[in-house]
Amino acid sequence: MAIRAARRTGDFGLADAVRVARDRRTGPLLLTLDLTRPLRAAAVGPAALRTRGRPTLREVVDALDLATDDPRVVGLLARVGMAPGGLATVQELSAAVRRFVDTGRPAVAHAETFGEDGNATAAYLLAAAFGEIVLQPTGELALLGVSGEVTFLRGALDRLGIDPQFGHRHEYKNATDRLTGHQFSDAHREALDGVVGDWSAQIVTAIAAARDLDVLDVRRAIDGAPLLADEALAHGLVDRTAYLGEALDDLRGRAAANATLAPLSEHHGPAAARRRWRERGAPKVALIEATGPITIRAGGLLPRVGITSDELCADLRRVAEDADVAAVVLRIDSPGGSAVASDAIRHEILRVRQGGTPVIAWMGDVAGSGGYYIAMPADRIVAQPGTLTGSIGVSAGKAVRRGLEERLGLRTEAVTRGAHARYYSSATAFSDSERRRLDSQLDHVYADFTAKVAHDRDMAPARVEQIARGRIWTGAQALSHGLVDRLGGYREVLDVTRAALDLPADAPLRIRRHPPRRTLLARLRGGGPDDPAQRDLGGAVAMAIAVAESTAVPLLIDELTRAPGMLTMPWVPRLG
Repeated sequence: MAIRAARRTGDFGLADAVRVARDRRTGPLLLTLDLTRPLRAAAVGPAALRTRGRPTLREVVDALDLATDDPRVVGLLARVGMAPGGLATVQELSAAVRRFVDTGRPAVAHAETFGEDGNATAAYLLAAAFGEIVLQPTGELALLGVSGEVTFLRGALDRLGIDPQFGHRHEYKNATDRLTGHQFSDAHREALDGVVGDWSAQIVTAIAAARDLDVLDVRRAIDGAPLLADEALAHGLVDRTAYLGEALDDLRGRAAANATLAPLSEHHGPAAARRRWRERGAPKVALIEATGPITIRAGGLLPRVGITSDELCADLRRVAEDADVAAVVLRIDSPGGSAVASDAIRHEILRVRQGGTPVIAWMGDVAGSGGYYIAMPADRIVAQPGTLTGSIGVSAGKAVRRGLEERLGLRTEAVTRGAHARYYSSATAFSDSERRRLDSQLDHVYADFTAKVAHDRDMAPARVEQIARGRIWTGAQALSHGLVDRLGGYREVLDVTRAALDLPADAPLRIRRHPPRRTLLARLRGGGPDDPAQRDLGGAVAMAIAVAESTAVPLLIDELTRAPGMLTMPWVPRLG
């Protein structure tokens, strides 16, 4: 305050500036962190473009760990309210916060409100990791629990004259159920209920432990939510009510009155630079990020949204040829997509391993179907308890727009050579012969997928069949079924990497993102059409966009333009 006053009056000179810079370098620090917006790694699809410039999960976890190891840091204040990612992201952030709290220094989570007009269960779970939770007096706590809600579109498609013709292997492979069905099938409901139940148990148990409450009391609070601030206080879910400025003044008074207030990111840069200096000469680990739907290739000037096998396979080949790379960590946050692209990536991972470089798969919020396909060849797989994975199955087909064309007075005709020349055409339904070919294709891809699971995970085929059939599992369930090797996050990934390299548990590692982010010039040199297999449903919906004027159309467009690939996860529960 005195410094700002001096600046206003003109009494702030060079000596004062030097003193401020010295205090930032050597004096006590009170760090702040904004966890109210999605992290960059948590964004999949178009949302990835909106989160550019924000930190990744690894950057935030790394910054928290560096702050934990720095004795100059006397306290931490985080703004919370909406979750910065899915359950696995929140679990990883929570573990990093707990490591700071365990040092005995104050860590405060402040929320203006938890979930205004939305479910804030995941956001509150993150706040519970802090030593203290402060809620604005006018805020609320929408600790609503977990919901698996699916909007089935078949009725709207029927009205539009669009006929979804899809097949799947097997009964739990529900990626296209929202298009082909009017309600949950028994298998769909069973699989979703299993995930919702396990997520709920994980969340309730974690909150009870963090807040020193009985599990039944937490469940009662959830059933009574949303809660007003005073009700949350009475349930023991928050420690006090105050505005952000008041919480900050209180924390400063308890930590160190002369502490310099600084964002966590400002502390991270210099601390990471000092660590890099200490780590020179340590084994190099290439961190490769695989986030989003999986396709074969992408082109154009815009940054790629998702995983392309062209680029990821090239990245893996470059790593395999780099004699300086001792190990690879593959960060996967993907619901899957193209079967061909997934298989190409798996092949390159196996080649990296065959060259003597261990590969560790690090799962994020989702790593299922094609996302699991590219994880399973790794030496070891690490997932959070709340990760969604599995979905070992396949679905394929097309949405036929013939009925819509007839209603619009349109007619599509074709001159062909070949009995199945219009196999992929959305203007005509599958013939009996084409349907048999589709079933044969589905059987082949499923058999190939499960055989490779058995090979990569060293399982008996019969055991794979029991846990496959398209069913999704949480990370905790996947561990019990042998689909992953360890529960945890970035720190556990580093432990597993050291073990794979036969290094001591405290050995330093040089973690380097590979490849560096592409420049505009690199994008200009690239190019290539999108995977045509991903355009079929979009074409049918584009026709609907041009003519439909009903309230169902915006929802239909939003849902159907994300065409599922052969190895795509079904819709999964949300926590807000």
